[in-house]
Amino acid sequence: MQDPRHGVHEFPALSCPPLHATIYPHKEFPGELMGLFRYLLAAAVVWTHAHNPSYPGLLNAGVAVTSFFMISGFYMGLILETKYGSHTRVFYLSRFLRIYPLYYLTLAFALAILVAASLWQGNWADRLAFYAHAWDAGHGFLVSLLVLVQMALVGIDLPCLFSYTETGPRLLPLGGDFGGILLERMLVLPQAWTIGFEVLFYLCVPWIRRWRTKTLLLVAAFSFALKMVFRILSPEGESSKWEYQFFPPQCVFFLLGFLAYRHREWISGKMPPARLLAGLLVLLGMFFAWPQLPAAGTDLVWWGLVFFALPGLFQATRSSRLDSLLGSLSYPLYLIHVPIRWLLLGPGGSYGAALSPLLLLLVSTLASVGLALVFENRLESWRARSVQRLLSLQRPANQENFLFPRAPLKTTASHGTRPYSDISMNPPRPSPVLLTFRYRKWPTGTLLGAFLGVAYLVNPLDLIPDALPGIGIIDDAFVFGVFLTLLSRDVKKYLTWRNAKGESNHPS
Repeated sequence: MQDPRHGVHEFPALSCPPLHATIYPHKEFPGELMGLFRYLLAAAVVWTHAHNPSYPGLLNAGVAVTSFFMISGFYMGLILETKYGSHTRVFYLSRFLRIYPLYYLTLAFALAILVAASLWQGNWADRLAFYAHAWDAGHGFLVSLLVLVQMALVGIDLPCLFSYTETGPRLLPLGGDFGGILLERMLVLPQAWTIGFEVLFYLCVPWIRRWRTKTLLLVAAFSFALKMVFRILSPEGESSKWEYQFFPPQCVFFLLGFLAYRHREWISGKMPPARLLAGLLVLLGMFFAWPQLPAAGTDLVWWGLVFFALPGLFQATRSSRLDSLLGSLSYPLYLIHVPIRWLLLGPGGSYGAALSPLLLLLVSTLASVGLALVFENRLESWRARSVQRLLSLQRPANQENFLFPRAPLKTTASHGTRPYSDISMNPPRPSPVLLTFRYRKWPTGTLLGAFLGVAYLVNPLDLIPDALPGIGIIDDAFVFGVFLTLLSRDVKKYLTWRNAKGESNHPS
């Protein structure tokens, strides 16, 4: 049954008022506009990573990435207001399921390629060689940290700010020779630092949405000023690592996107359909003619145009199969193109070797279509059902969220106000996984114990000196005992909670 509020569909069964109805109620635009824009931005990154100057250039990859940040800021403002409200944990679960499964799948694929290349060559290939060298040099703790940040994504941008030498990691200077190699060369998916920025913003945005516009503008101004300071101080100009791969200077773009959503009605007044169409044509021209444009200030013009075009672009997120396909390709395309590049170069390919950007884009797009159809669409369907169930499991009205107070669903005057508790009067029986997520006391002890166990296996610590033969088993027993203790504690809490819930559902 279709929801009468039809419109922006992140989940098929959870709809919200159509953005185009509140901004351009009497105008029609191509339904695939936003998806095409996102695909072009991802294609610009792929084109740049082909490292082939003999082909005509497209939009700078760094500018394309910052445009993604603006889109993300706008979209987070949209879904927090129209879908999640104060349901912060459900929002986090939705973002986790959107980002991490496909990332882990691509990470495993990339590792498989590196392992296969190592077996083919008879020695460690590319990034694995750096890990082996660092481990042999006694930098096992650094290797463990690199593994951790690549699994968590939070902090994955930090290796981009360091170099690696025989003595260990060193902080990159603003300019000049840094010595050694860039530590980011040890990242299996080096482009994933941008996803780390996205995750950081997702963690902060439930609080950011509570800020006043004046506060958002002040923080955005500080972030942009910091960006300009790094650009001025660095001899490399806008290609500075500290300007580009450090979160505080890039935070401005997330905030600009968030502000564009909050003040979308004011922006729509400044951008009537004719002016919007002209702005989009200018953006399209800049996209294909970027290398020929002046270096100074061109990115500022692009960011300004994207800011004013975002509300009009997002009105195109209606039910359009082409828009859905193009939009769903941008994330897998961004992830998969680096492993595809390795495959096309072959085991003997060197870092930075030139490759046909057309070939790389074509093969990566085909692989992205396969990922979207076979893996991501099925995951998205399951994610939609899971989030819908969680949103339907509402607490009583007198119980507030522990982070934010309950807020009604804000819509336009024509759609009225509908509280979240009205989403479902008869929610389906949740699965044990959803009940576990619903449970306020997360199994933090089990998670901590599992992390300690994995960290110990990766980089064993000599808690007790191995003075006698076999004494090292005490270390293993200690770590294993800590894990079992934390696990049993959480299992006992969970069973107690389930029993109490069963008694409340079946009173005697």
